[in-house]
Amino acid sequence: MEATGALGSPLTSAAFDSQLFLWQLPHLVLTNFNAQNICSMSDPFQFPYEFSKPGDIIIGGIAAQYDCLLEISNFEEHPKTKVVEELMAILKNYQHVLSLIFAVKQINENPKILPNISIGFHIYDSYNNAKMSYQNTLKLLSAQRKTIPNYNCKKETNLIAVIGGLDAKVSLHMATVLGIYKIPQLHHFLKTMTFNHSAGDTISFDENGELVAGFDVINWITFPNKSLLRVKVGWLDPKALSGSQLTLHKETITWHSSFNQILPVALCNEKCHPGYRRKKKEGQPFCCYDCVPCPDGKISDHKDMDNCFQCPEEQFPNENKNQCIAKRLHFLSFLHPLGIILAFLAFFFVLLTILILGVFVKNQNTPIVKANNRDLTYCLLISLLLCFLCSLLFIGQPQIVTCYLRQITFGITFTVAVSCILAKTITVVLAFMATKPGSRIRKWVGSRLIILVLFGCSFIQASICSVWLCTAPPFPEFYMHFLPGEIIVQCNEGSLGMFYYVLGYLGFLAVVSFTVAFLARKLPDTFNEAKFITFSMLVFCSVWLSFIPSYQGTNGKYMVAVEIFSILASGAGLLSCIFFPKCYIIILKPELNVKEQLIKRNT
Repeated sequence: MEATGALGSPLTSAAFDSQLFLWQLPHLVLTNFNAQNICSMSDPFQFPYEFSKPGDIIIGGIAAQYDCLLEISNFEEHPKTKVVEELMAILKNYQHVLSLIFAVKQINENPKILPNISIGFHIYDSYNNAKMSYQNTLKLLSAQRKTIPNYNCKKETNLIAVIGGLDAKVSLHMATVLGIYKIPQLHHFLKTMTFNHSAGDTISFDENGELVAGFDVINWITFPNKSLLRVKVGWLDPKALSGSQLTLHKETITWHSSFNQILPVALCNEKCHPGYRRKKKEGQPFCCYDCVPCPDGKISDHKDMDNCFQCPEEQFPNENKNQCIAKRLHFLSFLHPLGIILAFLAFFFVLLTILILGVFVKNQNTPIVKANNRDLTYCLLISLLLCFLCSLLFIGQPQIVTCYLRQITFGITFTVAVSCILAKTITVVLAFMATKPGSRIRKWVGSRLIILVLFGCSFIQASICSVWLCTAPPFPEFYMHFLPGEIIVQCNEGSLGMFYYVLGYLGFLAVVSFTVAFLARKLPDTFNEAKFITFSMLVFCSVWLSFIPSYQGTNGKYMVAVEIFSILASGAGLLSCIFFPKCYIIILKPELNVKEQLIKRNT
């Protein structure tokens, strides 16, 4: 396997055949530098293998084409050198020289890369030998092929960088010399530069002037006749996301018969599975790491990931932390057991209210129904019926319409119910006071007082609700992070202050009704309701006083359940305390529901 630079086909090809070599030569300015010596010093140890091209700035290069064998010196004469030139080695390594020449040519011919600046080059051979690497590196620094430290014979040669050999040993020899003179592998002109060469590939340099390039992964397939076939089986993209930089097509790889597994393993341990991340072992090679589970709230969905990542807001990690799954919506559903129970209770009280209303309508001319203003009785029963029905608005997924209606409907219907009770209580008190001789209150006893109390109290509550809807209406809201694996869907009241204004005004009416009923509980009247109203208001106030801390201490479907329970409990308290005693006499004791019996009991 080998990796070749992704710089276009002329630069990434593994080998240059003879046709490419012949095509390049006419288009390149190659000079075998034999200019007349400017400096008079002589160098008894030179080789003719060098390539150069003049330019405003010069890039030096040390290639490795030939092997150089040095005889052991007797320290009396210059050691003799034998250059070994193998045809295959020359053809293989000469491509690196052509690659540099080709790259310089492409840059010079593209006016968008380095305008008004031409690049030249000066390439020597390292001969795969330490002495020759040192010597030719000094020649790059001194010019005129002279190895003279701190003396440059050609001042116009502007050497800005040197490209080292592919062999690490040669590069180390070069760095030893170049480091003294602060010569850098690239120039600052190439920093953060991106361009397309003639083959259409994108070439990029980072802020350090280093080439940012991918590599093709090549599969070398050997045949019995020792010939080679190179097949591209993948690529390496350093700019890709972590974990996705290397792409391999395993099915296209042909392995040598000596391999007994699908892929060679060059790791200290097995791959980390999804749900885990790699953690480097201190003091161990880079391929040695521990597999640690992803932290809570994060996942990894590929093998050998360096970091786990967060799921989107609407999703959460599964139990194995290798996949993000959709969060469940958290609200009080009609299919939830708690929702089913509350809905059943609501329909039960609705049905019970309808039955009581039917009993009173059927017996509307009996004394017990007529005794306490049957019109107010009917209004109270209908308002309680609507109170039980409005509790169903709190069940199900909150929508814009249901969020608008549920608190407003609850506030107004309960206000009408309590106003009816207040009107009934005030009627009892005024009726008793009107029986006194010379009383002026008699003119207030009648329908005018009932209409004033009923519509006056209800109008104030309706005004509060209207201001609420106009200034800060309720709306559906989603809470993503409160419960793991769930999205809480509930109605935001918009203005919590306005919500408590509605409750406060309702509580004020209940306290007034309780006070008036308590004071009138012993007044002599035909079937005086004051005692039952007093007890019903006591139940009503107790329920809603306990509602406030319970409501603030819960959220989601349980917050909704608390309010539904309060609506049903307070409505049931009013229904049972006020109407059950009357229904008992109407249905089970009809003999008491006559005028003579009521007058006799009252006497």
